[in-house]
Amino acid sequence: MIHTRRGIVLILALGLIAGLMGIVAVVVSTQREGFRYRLEMIERREAQATAFAALESALAPIDLAGDPAESSLQTNAVSTGDLWFNFGEQGSQSIRLGAGTYRIQIVDAGSLVNVNNATQAQLERLPLTLEQVESLLDYREAGRDPRANGGKDEYYNNLERPYNAKLRRFETLDELLLVRGFTYAALYEPNENVASTGEQVISPDGQPVVLAEFLTAQSFSPNTNAQGQARINVNAQATTAQRLQQAPVSLPQPLAVQVAARKNWANLGEILQLPGAEASNVRTSILENLTTSGATRLEGAINLNTASETVLSSLPDLTPDAVQAIIQRQNQGFATRGDLASLPGVNANTLGAIADRVTVSSNAFKVRVLAQSGTARFAIEADVQVIEDLPRLIMWRELDPDVALRLWRWDAEPTFETVLAEENR
Repeated sequence: MIHTRRGIVLILALGLIAGLMGIVAVVVSTQREGFRYRLEMIERREAQATAFAALESALAPIDLAGDPAESSLQTNAVSTGDLWFNFGEQGSQSIRLGAGTYRIQIVDAGSLVNVNNATQAQLERLPLTLEQVESLLDYREAGRDPRANGGKDEYYNNLERPYNAKLRRFETLDELLLVRGFTYAALYEPNENVASTGEQVISPDGQPVVLAEFLTAQSFSPNTNAQGQARINVNAQATTAQRLQQAPVSLPQPLAVQVAARKNWANLGEILQLPGAEASNVRTSILENLTTSGATRLEGAINLNTASETVLSSLPDLTPDAVQAIIQRQNQGFATRGDLASLPGVNANTLGAIADRVTVSSNAFKVRVLAQSGTARFAIEADVQVIEDLPRLIMWRELDPDVALRLWRWDAEPTFETVLAEENR
């Protein structure tokens, strides 16, 4: 009987010990999970802080963009010879900052196609369906009547979650996801399809395209000449024939009279077609010193110095020969927009068609950052604009790190690492 009682006590004791061990195991496991969670949060915050520190560091080379002392062209042109272009070795350099590391790249927004003023003919040369092209135009333009394959309020009001067409400019590319025909996959995933509206297939470096990699909703260029002076608005009442005959414009007197007599010029192409504008030096002066807008900066002009073959080819009035001539000239650089006038393969008709759609400078940039601390990664893409001679952060958005690597065409791992010295931070 005594042995039986002892056995029962032993069993109860062992059960109690087992229960206590189970409780301890649960507590330890919970503590581990809690510790792991806290560690992950600390690493994420560190990665996020590193990313924004990197973004801040990018403002300095952007501030110098187009500075004659920093530019290889010795003008206010923004080119691949400037400091910003190789800042961070275009994402191939890993920079250690405290407990974190980051990779960074600055991109001229003027090297991309702006969805706010791309024409239908230009959009049709991109890998877009006719539904996407016409829906994009309908979504950003005023008016109630949709195009045949587009959509206005009537279409969007009948969706499960109804809304109205914006009828004004896009602020971000993500807004395209609200447009009929656009999906996340269409915008951010590789697309091997040809442009179904289609004159050409666009595939940088022979790789499947990611549409978002050559689009932007934020690109601006200063409406100034190579000396940084405001271009003369030919539509302004104060613009006289006498003014147009003076330096730096120096138009021939008959041409100056024709230009000054009219105040509703739609574009520079109309002026370039006038009698007396045939000479190369006259065309150069028109391109560099005149404008049909009173705005201090222009939206959506493509930078001849930084645009890729893909982006240049989207301009329907540029022949393949003209595109190649521009690409080859990029090594030397375009000091002024007027350099186009003497470029092989660019005739008078082409010059007139693209005069208002190209530039050699920019005051809008994209800053791409991928930061890491421990196992945590944090990727952002920020829009920075130079306003009143100062770089200003306009907006930023977080990206999935793997999507960012694919979209930016970065290698999965950096090529080399640099450690910032304590005194430099």
